[in-house]
Amino acid sequence: MHITYILQGVCDQYTSYLVVEGCTVGQLRWMQGVKELSVFTKFPDKKNFWSKKRIVAILQPESFFQHVWFGDWVPCGSDRNDLTLENTPYLDAMLQAAVDKLSFTVGMQLGNYNEQVAGNTTSRVAGRNYRKDSYAYGAVGGLENGLLELPGVQFFAYCSNNSTKAEVIWRSVFPERSLPELSTNGTELVRIRDAPAPAEMRSVDSEAGSPDDESLGNFHHRMYALVRPTADGALITIEPDGTRSNVTVCGWRTLPKLVHAQTINFTARSLRAEDAKLYPAVIGRATWLTLQGMARAAHYGASLQAIRRTATKPSSQVLEAILADGGKAAITFYNQHFWGYHNPRKENKGQQPDAPLRCDSNNRTVSEHWRFGNSNHLGYIAIVLTIVISGFTIGMVLWLKPRRRLRDWTLGVAEVFELGRDGNVSQEQVFYVVNGKLVERI
Repeated sequence: MHITYILQGVCDQYTSYLVVEGCTVGQLRWMQGVKELSVFTKFPDKKNFWSKKRIVAILQPESFFQHVWFGDWVPCGSDRNDLTLENTPYLDAMLQAAVDKLSFTVGMQLGNYNEQVAGNTTSRVAGRNYRKDSYAYGAVGGLENGLLELPGVQFFAYCSNNSTKAEVIWRSVFPERSLPELSTNGTELVRIRDAPAPAEMRSVDSEAGSPDDESLGNFHHRMYALVRPTADGALITIEPDGTRSNVTVCGWRTLPKLVHAQTINFTARSLRAEDAKLYPAVIGRATWLTLQGMARAAHYGASLQAIRRTATKPSSQVLEAILADGGKAAITFYNQHFWGYHNPRKENKGQQPDAPLRCDSNNRTVSEHWRFGNSNHLGYIAIVLTIVISGFTIGMVLWLKPRRRLRDWTLGVAEVFELGRDGNVSQEQVFYVVNGKLVERI
């Protein structure tokens, strides 16, 4: 478009010069073709090299990103052998209680979590927004739009209400343990029998510490779960359904990941994840507290299943999301606490000597820029042509400047008639040829 504009302007100025100095019929025919935007007026269907597709290929914009690194750090992950369900060594009792409460309150939302997952809602935990997924990690920094690399885990859950598959699911997580036995009295569940949990594990029972409430009726569900320090675990839910009870068994595994996250309008989401060897230090206890909140909610009728079964999500997907959000809550608080108080970019007043090891989060801005494409090196050709045409334009301006020209001259069919008849020609006048001469029809 730039080259076409320059050529038209130059030819227009040259035409105004020729009209003063004199021109031939061949020159008039050529100039008329220029005005019609076709140099080859005798071949209007001839394809020009600069087709629309090639012009688009030259000007096709493409995006690229530039980053500014902020150097924010997060606590490094822990080896699986160092994980524990006890209090985190680097947190005092008050901070540990705050972390536990964050995960517990996420579990208490069990009643409407299926609806939240189905509605693709975001999660607000520990002061940050997250998109729901199966990853547990903790974003840091205050960038509205940024990228981070954070230690985390991914939950893989599977559920079934088939009694044959239930044993397989339970033993896939705890090979050395049998599925707990359900003791019933008619349609009423009396208790769940399970072997004592090893010292490094924790069990969760919806009836533990909960007084019976006969007014709950069918709203009274039962849940039992077992969890490892690595956050691997399994659970059983028993839900009354008329004259029978629905029993669902779920198991899940966690895999340590280095989560590549992005914040968009301050909402974090996972882009992808790499396999890693280290876990977030608080993930085991966070999962245990999330299960405790779920058990308390189940006691009052909450379920992994949606009340209305249309447009619902599988129980395994809901379980992955709620456990991941419980982990996000605890890890976010844990990361933000040490990032906020012991950030090397800030003053290190009161830094604890036993703070966890620091790992760089590669927290960086996302600045999107645009540039023109260069398909088949047409961009280079366009640059060269632009420089040549610009030089040609400057030369023509210098050459035409001292010469006489008609101002505001545009050559059209009406102007050609005016030159031949030495007078004005109306757009309504009709002409025809008689014996090779132009005659006005009266």
